[in-house]
Order: sequence, then C-alpha cells, then structure tokens
Amino acid sequence: MADNRKRDAFTVRQTNIQYFDLNHRKSTKLTDMNCDCIGQILQKLNVEDLISAAETNQKLKFVTDMAFYAKYRNNKFMLNAPPLDRLVEFTNSFAEHQKIIIKSTELTTKLIRIFGHHISMVEVWGRGLKIDTDFNEIEQYIQKYCLESLTSFVAINYPDNVLCNLKGTFKNVENICFGGARFNTKLTERIRQVFPNVRVMQFQSVKIEPSVFKINNFPNMEHLRMDISDGDRLTTRSIRSAIVSNPNLQKIDLYEHFEAETYEFIARELPNLRALTIYYSTWHFEHFKGTPIRYKCVEDLSFFWNNDDDVDFVEPKPGAVFSFDRLKEVYIACWAGHVNSLVQFANANPTIEKITLNVNIVDGLLPSIGKELARYSALRQNRVEILLNVESNDMTVAETLNFLKANQYLAKFSMNCNSLEEMETLRTSITPPWKTTEFLTFAKMIIFEKSLV
Repeated sequence: MADNRKRDAFTVRQTNIQYFDLNHRKSTKLTDMNCDCIGQILQKLNVEDLISAAETNQKLKFVTDMAFYAKYRNNKFMLNAPPLDRLVEFTNSFAEHQKIIIKSTELTTKLIRIFGHHISMVEVWGRGLKIDTDFNEIEQYIQKYCLESLTSFVAINYPDNVLCNLKGTFKNVENICFGGARFNTKLTERIRQVFPNVRVMQFQSVKIEPSVFKINNFPNMEHLRMDISDGDRLTTRSIRSAIVSNPNLQKIDLYEHFEAETYEFIARELPNLRALTIYYSTWHFEHFKGTPIRYKCVEDLSFFWNNDDDVDFVEPKPGAVFSFDRLKEVYIACWAGHVNSLVQFANANPTIEKITLNVNIVDGLLPSIGKELARYSALRQNRVEILLNVESNDMTVAETLNFLKANQYLAKFSMNCNSLEEMETLRTSITPPWKTTEFLTFAKMIIFEKSLV
C-alpha cells in the first residue's frame, strides 16, 4: 500500500512539473526571428498589410522594405483608382506589367511615403470633387519619394488645367501616357519641362490641337502611340507635325483611321522606322491604286483590320497598299473570314520569322483556318513561329483537342471557353506535346503551348 502511495505521489509531481513547463515557457514573437525568416512571411502579405506592418516598429519597417522590393518592384501601381467597372474604359500602354490597385488617396500617400523609392511605374486616376487637391497631394509625394526610382508615369481623367500644375523634374521617366485631357501647346511645354528625357509617349482618348507638335518638344522620343476614341479624331495635320518635329522616332502606333497619304508621309519622313502599328480601314484603302507604300527598315508590324459598317466584309488587301523589306514579326487582328488574304500577305514577305494571329468571330471556321496556316507553315518549312488566339470559339472540348492534335505546327494556341467547367476539362484532357501554361478564370481563357521536351 505504501509503495502505491509513493508511486501515485511521484506521478502527480511529474504531471505538475510538465504542466508548469508547458504554461511558463517563453513565447517567440515575430520580431525575435531573423530578418530572412520575417521577410519570407511578409512576402505573403498584400500591399495594404505591408504598409500596416511597416508602421509597427523599426525592424519591421526595415524588413517590409525588402519584402516589398522582392514582391512588387516590377508592378505598376494604379493610384487613386476608380471602381473596377470603370477601368475597362481605358487600355494601358504598358499592359505587360501586373497592376496593383490602390483606391484611396490616404492609402496612396502612405504607400508612396513608405515604399516610394522602390516604385518605378505609377498610374494616377482623377475622380471626385477634390480632383485638384488629390492630384497635387499625390504629385507632391511622388516628387518627394519617387524622384529617382520612377520610370513610367500615366495620368488618366485629369483635365489640362490640372496637368499644367505638374512640378519638379523627373529625369529618369522615359514612358508617359495621358488620357482624357485636351492637349495644347501650354500643356505640352509643361510636360517637356517635367519629363525632359521621355522616350515613349502615348495619347489616349484625348483632344490634340495641331499646334502641339510644331516645336521639337521631345528630342529623345523614339515611340509615339496615338490611341484616340471615335469622338476625338486626331487630324492628319497633328500626326505630320509630330513626325517632322521628332525625327528620331523608331516606332509609331496609330489606333485611328488615316488616309494612305499619311502612311506615305511616314515612310518618306522616317526612313529608319523600326516598328509600325496600322489600323487598317476598308474605307480608306479600298480605292488605293498607287504603288505600294514601301518601308525599308520596319521589322515589327501590328496590323488591326477594322471593317467599316457600310462595307460588308470586304477582303483586306494590305499587300496592295504596303510593302516591307525586312519584316520579321507580325501581329494581325482580323475576322475569321479574312485569314486567307492575310496569309497571302505573309507569303509575300518571306523575311517573316514570327506571326501572332488574333481571330474574332470564328463561327465554325477554325478548322479551315488551321488548314490555311498549316499550308503556310509547310511552305515556309516550319521555320515561322505561329501563335493563334481565338476570341470567340464554338468548338466542343473534343473538337478543340482534335484541332490541337492536327495543328502541331502552332507554337501557342489560346481560346475563350464557354464555361469554367469546359476550361477545367480541357486542362485535364490535354496531352503532349501540348501543355497548359495559363488558366485565366476571369476571362474564361485557356492558353496552350508546345512542350520543349
């Protein structure tokens, strides 16, 4: 009996000791970890949470700075952004960068104050009744904290009188874009002073006075992009003034209807032009009877065919209007029924090395498009890289899989699906040499590429 009591007492004491150890051992706080461990944790946070962590103490401020640089240094920040349904009103000149949306002015100023020295691309949106106050406050913060790091600046929905109040000099900014403003000589002069070293300039949904480009405002400019809405047509006089005033242009993107004479002017005044975007309109080119406009140095061509409402699907004939001596890469956006004539254009330019074809409204024509491209690929001995994107597709999953199997000359194929279930079925059913590389649920788009192995 005595032995049992001793054994029970020992058990109690042992249990109490263990209980005491579990409840009184020292806990480890986040700040007790080394900076590398903390950084790995903080990289999982979104921008707003990183801002909150940076305001906690000096050590976290130091580590969040490293985490922000590692995760967000290549992102574009949309500051004072509008609701998402309004973002579709404007496209963006630097769309290859992921956008981080910052909605409030207060959060915008905190972001710039804490992490501004790492931010290279900003897109500032104007909205609300305090448009002048908001813009001036944001611009002051950008001037103070992003002066050295900023390389790209976009301002959307700010009137010209607000933009004329831009201050400071951003010597490292090379890419600028302005949307929704009226451009006059005064505003252009202010932009030249604030961004003296601009190389890429985009105008989007703006009204431009012809006098804007009469002086050589931007001596370093190499890329000019004109993306004008239907209600704000850019005059031929404006674009000609821009070309004459900026003889170092290497790339021109025209997302507006121009007569053939404008393209002739570009070819004559810019003989060393390397890249060109043509917004092809049947109305402007169907009666063209002259010698094809020759571009001697253009290597990169983007061709958007726009069928006019009063011309019922007239075949585009770019080969009758344009000729290229050194064309290497071509992006073509067109209707499905016009692929044949555009393939003929590609055949007439044997220097082409890569074709990206964006086709809309397929309506059962995808198999015939595949055969047309297959003949072209065989004619070029499979030396041309061909990428095909279908915006509207009526094929079943089985038909899509058969299409991929029959068209293995394609380097990439992307398509919109009717449902997320269809996307998932395609993703799980695909077989080598194809593989799924992207799965964009918000756009119901799936992208396939050829496996390297």
